[in-house]
Amino acid sequence: FDTKHSSNNNNNGKGDGKKLLILEADVSTDESSVWSLLPQADTDNDLDLYEVAQGFTQLSNMVATPAHGAQHSHEPQHDVLRVLLVDTSTVMESASGTRTRTVRDHVRELGLADVVVDCRAPLILSLTSWLNQHSQQQQQQQQSRRLPSTKRRGGWFGGILSSPLSSSSSSSEQSTLKPVVLETPEKAWFVSLSEECQKHGYEVMDHYQAQQRFGSLRDIPFLVYQRTTADTIHTVHQYVSKQRVKPSQVCALCPEHTPLLQEQGMMRVIDGVTHLSSTDLYDRILRWVRHRALDGHSAQQIQDDLDHELSTILELLKEQRR
Repeated sequence: FDTKHSSNNNNNGKGDGKKLLILEADVSTDESSVWSLLPQADTDNDLDLYEVAQGFTQLSNMVATPAHGAQHSHEPQHDVLRVLLVDTSTVMESASGTRTRTVRDHVRELGLADVVVDCRAPLILSLTSWLNQHSQQQQQQQQSRRLPSTKRRGGWFGGILSSPLSSSSSSSEQSTLKPVVLETPEKAWFVSLSEECQKHGYEVMDHYQAQQRFGSLRDIPFLVYQRTTADTIHTVHQYVSKQRVKPSQVCALCPEHTPLLQEQGMMRVIDGVTHLSSTDLYDRILRWVRHRALDGHSAQQIQDDLDHELSTILELLKEQRR
């Protein structure tokens, strides 16, 4: 790619004639389990940090050779930007066990990449954003009906406010959490998502628990996460077609984006259902990094924006897709 500015942005917006080689490596969680938010140490990866670092070095060296006619120039003809997608919070322990550090610290200390994209943060932000939006819509609907919420039975909003508070601190804390139903075949995924959602004010339960507590699944945020995107879409169809849930209360967590673009009979995506695809989120963020780099922003500027403005970036990218 041709860059609009130099890497240090000291040319007042004039192109310096250099090319930019962007190298991207994905060391994130396996696709099928990515939405589980399990620690990366508990999952298998196709690549490790050392393989990625070696690949970055070899490819960078290939373009470091001076161009024809520039044998005496020590100035590299290409800028290289190494982008790494990884679970930055994964903890690494030294062989002696006397020191622990995160993957982010390890990458920074050894200079293994220029820009690090956390693979968990976009998923958590997108999921909690949908949950918060659904919760706000339900509260607005409650208020518009002008019904005392403490007298309403059935449905999650009235059920939570009218349930008695327990004297125990744990029960009291649970009573303030908003319920979320998660339909998934994996216990480890259920536990991991439950722990993460609890940090953001939500209590995850399966549909049996929700049915027993509230009498129906009506209006409760309903997450569907199966082993494949096709399985997820099919499960959504089953619940919606049986009128167990409404499309507007369903969020499908999909590891792949391609099946969402296909319409194959019963696999047709249902209007009104929210689909969150990890591959789509990653693709949009990496594309944003490329554009920022081509516009002349330094690796440190890009990293700072990712670390501190990710929620804003995701909202901007979402608007651009509409």
